[in-house]
Amino acid sequence: MSAKSPPTFLDTIERYLLRAILIALAFLALLLAFAWWQTRNAPATGRAPAAVAPASSSITLVIDFGDGTQRRFTDLPFSPGMTVLDAMSAAAAHARPLAFESKGSGPGAIITSIEGIRDEGARSAPGTARAWQYWINAAYGETSVGAGALHPGDRVSWAYRPYARDLTPPP
Repeated sequence: MSAKSPPTFLDTIERYLLRAILIALAFLALLLAFAWWQTRNAPATGRAPAAVAPASSSITLVIDFGDGTQRRFTDLPFSPGMTVLDAMSAAAAHARPLAFESKGSGPGAIITSIEGIRDEGARSAPGTARAWQYWINAAYGETSVGAGALHPGDRVSWAYRPYARDLTPPP
């Protein structure tokens, strides 16, 4: 009987590579099974469930006064057909109410004052007049507050700045 020779270095490497390949294949099979399960259990809307579903059924309202102070309403109740003006009215009905003034109604409504700070308009030197401007999420408000439609989970941000179409929302 001949004695079996000890494994060579290459035999050892081959054995470890084979084990690594088998582990990688098992891991890949688990990933594929998980991906299949996720697509099978996704809602039938055709949209990704986590990326598109609103975080809540409320609205967040942030008022930036332009002097380093802000006022936040983080849980204003959302209702279908809600506009920016409706969100402002909900903040005015809050336990610590927001004071604001508006002019006009419906799609022609504008905000003229928040917490007693009025749009400056013609009272300032040309190009320096500060006014209240709003954003829905990160999109600059290009319609009146009575036409700015909201969806569940939206954030409305207001900033008191020199009037210009500044696309950068407040923090």
